[in-house]
Amino acid sequence: MSTVQVANVNFESTANNQLVYSLNTVTVRTGGATLAVINSTSINAVSNTFNLGTSTKTANGYSYLPNGLLLQWGIVVLATGAQASFNYPIAFPTAALSVSLTTPPGVAVGHAGISTASAFVANASAAATSYFMAIGY
Repeated sequence: MSTVQVANVNFESTANNQLVYSLNTVTVRTGGATLAVINSTSINAVSNTFNLGTSTKTANGYSYLPNGLLLQWGIVVLATGAQASFNYPIAFPTAALSVSLTTPPGVAVGHAGISTASAFVANASAAATSYFMAIGY
């Protein structure tokens, strides 16, 4: 049997399902910044940049991907010809990279583009309920 010792905690290589309860606290850090503190009773997020996996499951929602990108989607109502601004469900922390619209058959998107980290602009050839998908970080 081999043993690995780290910070006075022993792990037996033959016991794959052991529970190490002698370790009181684990601190998650990146670049010197503390992201989370985990102990036997709780996980405390220290920084709001630790969003991996956070998501909503709604018609207008978002999901943080494991690589840090933020994917957002939603429903917007476009007016005929008039350009309008639409807010994302949440603002992108740094920048929006791309936005796309899906419209019903026979309705052409005249323009869809990123306006800011919190909104995009779009217009269409006819009034229509449309669906957007945006990605950023």
